[in-house]
Amino acid sequence: MAIKFTVSLPSNTMAKRFVSLAEETIDGGTPVDSGKLLAANRYSRNDKVVTIQNNKDYAAPVHEGSRPHKIVAKNAKALKFTVGGRTVFARSVWHPGTSANPFIEAGIFAVLEYLNVKGAFISKEIRI
Repeated sequence: MAIKFTVSLPSNTMAKRFVSLAEETIDGGTPVDSGKLLAANRYSRNDKVVTIQNNKDYAAPVHEGSRPHKIVAKNAKALKFTVGGRTVFARSVWHPGTSANPFIEAGIFAVLEYLNVKGAFISKEIRI
């Protein structure tokens, strides 16, 4: 699931400053395991509107959190993973869910506060 934020700012100059600070702030707050989530952060600006998005399939669950759920092997007979140094095979597993880590949203609000922006409009879109 991809996640996308659109931030409308009062001026073009503020949007330019916002996007450069947002890149540094959001990339610095993005959780890193393999680095693929961080590499998928995208920033664009069109006049006074800044768009920040991440199209990794796990971006929204990391950002918003996830409920406990079952994971079932789809393209193989079993899932393979390591627990305590032992290789384990299972047809399905129960994932306990994850806490939200709103790294993009937190970065947006941190930059807005730093720039003392009043009157910004923010929209969030999650694509399944």
